Order: sequence, then C-alpha cells, then structure tokens
Amino acid sequence: MPAGNIIINLVSEQPVPSLIPALDPRFQVSEVILLVTDAMRAQAKRLQRVCKRHDLPCRIWPDAVLPFDPQRMEDICIDVIESFPEGQALILNATGGTKVMALAAANLFGHLERGEVIYVDSFQGLIHNLYPSKEKAWQLEPVLGIHDYLTAYGMHPKKPEKRWLKGEVLPSLPASARIMAENAPYLDRFFGTLNFAGSGVLDARLAAESWPRTKEFERYFPTGRSVEKILPVLERENLVRIENDHVTFPDSEAARYLSGGWLEEYTFAQAAAAGADEVVLSQVVDWETAGEKTVRNEFDCLLIKNNRLFLIECKTMRFAEKGSDVLYKLDSLTESSTGVYGRGALVSARRPDEFMQSRAAARKHQIFAPEALRGLKDGLHQWLAG
Repeated sequence: MPAGNIIINLVSEQPVPSLIPALDPRFQVSEVILLVTDAMRAQAKRLQRVCKRHDLPCRIWPDAVLPFDPQRMEDICIDVIESFPEGQALILNATGGTKVMALAAANLFGHLERGEVIYVDSFQGLIHNLYPSKEKAWQLEPVLGIHDYLTAYGMHPKKPEKRWLKGEVLPSLPASARIMAENAPYLDRFFGTLNFAGSGVLDARLAAESWPRTKEFERYFPTGRSVEKILPVLERENLVRIENDHVTFPDSEAARYLSGGWLEEYTFAQAAAAGADEVVLSQVVDWETAGEKTVRNEFDCLLIKNNRLFLIECKTMRFAEKGSDVLYKLDSLTESSTGVYGRGALVSARRPDEFMQSRAAARKHQIFAPEALRGLKDGLHQWLAG
C-alpha cells in the first residue's frame, strides 16, 4: 500500500473494529474519516480522542448519515471521495454502521479504482480484504492498549497503580502474596479474620489516630499448619504482628494489603506471566455522563490480549451476603467496558457458593476459586486463549 492512506470508518456502538485498522501500521493510515448518524456522534468523539493519543488526524464528516437510507449513504461517500485528489488511496472499513449503510458504501467503493474495502472480523482475529480481493485475510495485530480501549467505551482513565507491558521484566511478587495464594484453600477463617481486623483499623472514625493500630478479638487468632507457615512471612515483611487476641498493623498500606490487596498483586503478576499484551492494577476511570456528577469506578485488574479486554475482580470476602452484589458489579462493568468480545472473571481467595458459580457460568464469567490460585498463571493463559 502506498504511504498516506485515508481510511473511512462507519461508526457504530462497537468501536474496536473501527480502531484496529486505523492504528495498524501495515495500513499506513495518514487520516481517519468518520461517517456517523446523529445517534453516533458521541461515539465518534471518543474515537477522535483515541486517534489524538496516537497523533493520527481524525475528522467527523459534518453531514449526518441516515441509518436506513442507501442513497443518502452513497451521496455522502461521493462527497468524501471527491474531497481528496484523484491519486489519493482510500480504504473503506465496512465493519460498522447499519447493514444498509455498510452495503451501500461497500457497493460504491467496490467500483472505485483507487478504493479498497475491508472488514474486521474480531471473532476470528482477521481483517478481510473484500475489494479488490486479491490479498488473503490479514491476522489482527495487537494495536490497542488498555487506555485506548477504555477511552473508546466512554471512560476517562486515570493513571493506574501499576502497569506492565509485554516485553518488560515480569512484576516482582512479595513472598506473602505467593504463600497466601498457594495455601488459599485452607485459609478461609484466616482471611476472614484479616479482613475484619483490617476494616476495623481502617475505619474512617479512626482517622485522627496514629499508627500502628491494633484490633482486639473476643477469641484467639485462628491457628493451623498453614497459618503457622504464613505468619512468620507476614511478620518478616512487617505487615502484621499477632499476639493472642490482638492483631497490630504498622500502617494503612499493610492493613489494605492484608485485607485483599495481596490478591490483586498476585493476580497482576500472574496475568503478566500468562501472556497478556498489557496488564494494569487498580485502574480508576471516570465515566462520561449527561449530568454534572462524575461517576467513578475502579477495576481491580485489567488485561488486554489481541485487542480484547479482560476484566478481573479480586475478592477475599465471604460471599454469603454480598455474592449477588459482586456478580452484579462484574456483569455491569464487563458489559459496559469490554464490548462484544471482552470477558470478565472473578478471582476469589474464598469459595463461592453454587448459586454464584452457576450464575457466573450462565453469564460466561470465569471463576478462579481458591483451589485455582496455585495454578492461576496457567488458568489465565487458557482463559485469554479462549
């Protein structure tokens, strides 16, 4: 392909197929033109923001397309074609829009000597060359980052707590996180005690109190072979001190870490080792809203692999009362953040009940229960591949 191709995208609710060829260096795109219906203008502006991050010029065509008017579609396409010099190569990405829009545009560009028509098949991981059809389908290249993906779905991502990119040294992992994950099936009461103690010392009503802080129990701290193996590791890392019925945390960071942060750290490291293209830990986003009030969410762990976003919720809580809330959040965030081909998963240090497992399966969410934590890297690898 000659340098400086213009790509024309038909904007729809699924933004990823519009972005992939625009950002793929093999297409040598110098400018993006977005053809939109009035209903898709907000989506088009999100695509513009992503292109701007990549220093790629992107214009929303001023004349609105009508979703079911093929003549209007052809007229606008002719206007776009005639706005460029005769020798300028043009690529139509016929993946988006309504079927009427795509068929009308593809029919016109298919009779254009300097035109090409492509289709992005995200499910099969291919870009098909529909016209001229001399080239074989291209395998998709991983061109989208997590920031791009979230922006395209209407979010404003903040800087994550940690970020790892393919090719970098794998994240280091504290011995405490590893040993707790490997012994998770035997530590249900231990995790419950740590959660209770951690939430107790982090109570907002104690904000004026200095650290270290101590939580006292009515009964002794849980014991057992696994606990006896883990406590010296936690104490060596200066995370906690246990004295009979007293649990003492040196600072707020240690309390948050032992209340569940360790599982997020462990999942982050295992996800990087599992073959993801990018992984982020503790990603805060602000959503675009019609009102003045900002809606904010935090994702425990996000992965991207071959332009597909994977969302993971990490929990060390007991699910008896709040299991439905956890699945509802996972449903909602996955549906609104990952698109048609994204996936959601729950990594849990405590065993979900049968209701949670059956509902998660019905919603096509993956659950990594305590028994799966020791082999989480391999489990995540299979999940990403599937």
